[in-house]
Amino acid sequence: MKENSVLKKTVGFTALLKTLPKLIEIGKEQLDLSQSFFETKFEPSRNMDFSDIQLSSKGVNQLVQSFNLNIPL
Repeated sequence: MKENSVLKKTVGFTALLKTLPKLIEIGKEQLDLSQSFFETKFEPSRNMDFSDIQLSSKGVNQLVQSFNLNIPL
């Protein structure tokens, strides 16, 4: 992850927390809540471009939407 990544800011952290309940639900269904489960789910986000994400609540919603589209749920 880049040093100045939006995921390291409050906006990114909030978006990750909003995405977490769905991932936990899936992990429980698959009987896998391991670190590697979550790393696998967020792997596509490593290649995503977050340069146009706003540092506001709108940015949180943009990130959540992006995660929902790009994370294999």
